[in-house]
Amino acid sequence: MSESELEDKIYQIAKKNADFYSMKPLLGAGSYRHFIPEAVKFLLQREEFWTCYTPYQS
Repeated sequence: MSESELEDKIYQIAKKNADFYSMKPLLGAGSYRHFIPEAVKFLLQREEFWTCYTPYQS
């Protein structure tokens, strides 16, 4: 069997595998890049949002 025949045979076998693009994705709404403003990230890092205690109580 020549190298090109072997390559064709492997390609035919590999085509039987399902990839992400040939299958219906069941990821809900999908996985997308969402824009999150820096102000939201900054506010979520504030300690007041993680705990009910004020800084002088902790």
